[in-house]
Amino acid sequence: SSPDSAGEVRALVLSGNDLYIGGSESYKPVYWKNGVKYDLHTTGGGYARVHALAINGNDIYAAGYHSGPDNEQRSIYWKNGIETVLGKKGIVDEGATSIAINGNDVYVCATDSGDAVYWKNGVRVTLEKFPGDTPVIANAIAIKGGSVYVVGSYRENAVYWKDGIRIALPKRNFY
Repeated sequence: SSPDSAGEVRALVLSGNDLYIGGSESYKPVYWKNGVKYDLHTTGGGYARVHALAINGNDIYAAGYHSGPDNEQRSIYWKNGIETVLGKKGIVDEGATSIAINGNDVYVCATDSGDAVYWKNGVRVTLEKFPGDTPVIANAIAIKGGSVYVVGSYRENAVYWKDGIRIALPKRNFY
């Protein structure tokens, strides 16, 4: 099947000969494996979607967003369809935006209550606190050689964090 009029896709992963696509359909989180749709369940109803996918052996991980009970915005991930709620705080959240697997460790990044954060196996690590004017955004996460890399923005400037240290990316002057 393909997304209906209330559908969207946001994630794409190729693993071996398999194509995985993640998003939402009828405002519910779904992923497709080689064109076959799989529904992901959430606790408490509300709108939800998949932002990112990762494959590790036979395990399928999806990370995303869920507007849970009373519209509390949640960062969540699923492993083989089992939901784990990571954060459920303020109204500036985008939900989990990226997921990475390193051995048996699961890393998920998000903007949570305006803070740039990631979780390692469910334990929250704050990269940067909300400075009060613009949310700090965490968009993608990767692990290499034991180091954790997260890309995003701080006060609307492109940055990345390596092991929690913010590094500004150079700007190009167009004026």
